[in-house]
Amino acid sequence: ADEGTRCAQVVGDCQAQVKESSESFKVEHTTIHRRKEENDTILTELFAQKRELLAKLAEIDKRLEVAELAAREISANETRLEANMRHVSEELSARLSMEGQRQEELMEEQRELTDASALARAVESDATARA
Repeated sequence: ADEGTRCAQVVGDCQAQVKESSESFKVEHTTIHRRKEENDTILTELFAQKRELLAKLAEIDKRLEVAELAAREISANETRLEANMRHVSEELSARLSMEGQRQEELMEEQRELTDASALARAVESDATARA
């Protein structure tokens, strides 16, 4: 009878341990399941935010392409304008130089005419004085 009581005791202890383990596993499983649901919600929110950010980045990339193209066009226009300004400046400089030379030639002709006129008056005055 002692052996029967001891066996019954061992079986009772084992059943208590199984019940305790089962309840502990159930609590832990419930906790894990709750954490999984919370984490799934976080993942869903983060993936939604990521999609929004990727869409914004794609839009920014498009705008960057447009701005970079505009910058290249502006730079090309600036280079073209500077070349045109240099060309016009060189042409005007050459024209001014030619006009300056022409003006000097005209002034020289004017001096020669003035000198010739003065000489003619002196000759005429001398001729009038002799006559």
